[in-house]
Amino acid sequence: MDVSVEILLAVSTSLTGLIAVYIAYQQYRTNRERENREARAARLLVYKKVKTFLAEVDGTRQISQAGYEKFNDAIAEADFLFPEDVNEWLSGIKCDAAEWFNQKEGIDQHIKKQGWSESEAQDFIANNPDFFKSATDLMDECIDDLQGAHCGLISRFEPYLGEKTKRHISKTRSQNKRKQELKRVEAEALGSRPPKH
Repeated sequence: MDVSVEILLAVSTSLTGLIAVYIAYQQYRTNRERENREARAARLLVYKKVKTFLAEVDGTRQISQAGYEKFNDAIAEADFLFPEDVNEWLSGIKCDAAEWFNQKEGIDQHIKKQGWSESEAQDFIANNPDFFKSATDLMDECIDDLQGAHCGLISRFEPYLGEKTKRHISKTRSQNKRKQELKRVEAEALGSRPPKH
């Protein structure tokens, strides 16, 4: 065979090998980036579920069964998406919510045993505030802890949500601070006390 043909075959074989390696590397990078995006999306979904649950608790000082179930779904997903410190923090939130339900169930059991209607039960509780005091105090403590968790939510999740999400959260925080400052200034100008948050 001619030397130039052998050289051309050697170069083309090497070039084909390099192109195959380059394509394989690009596929690896693309797959890795897709997996990272999917993981961030899954983490963001867990964050949103936890935020929704804590916002509901913060706003109503109650825990709905449906909200609690969605929160439990988020915890189950979080086990596979977050490190141990976040999962332990979420477990603490779950314990507070479960304790709230245990106390509420105890009150509801007593009311059911008495055969009271809802209005009779409310009248009894209003006229005998000390009767369920230990249970309601513990329920209030659980809600206070959950409200505290709501305040620390962003700082717990922020390191795991990706740069774009962090920028959005930071921007939202700044906007909320400006809104609160504006409300405070307006309230001072009107001579009333600003709402506390």
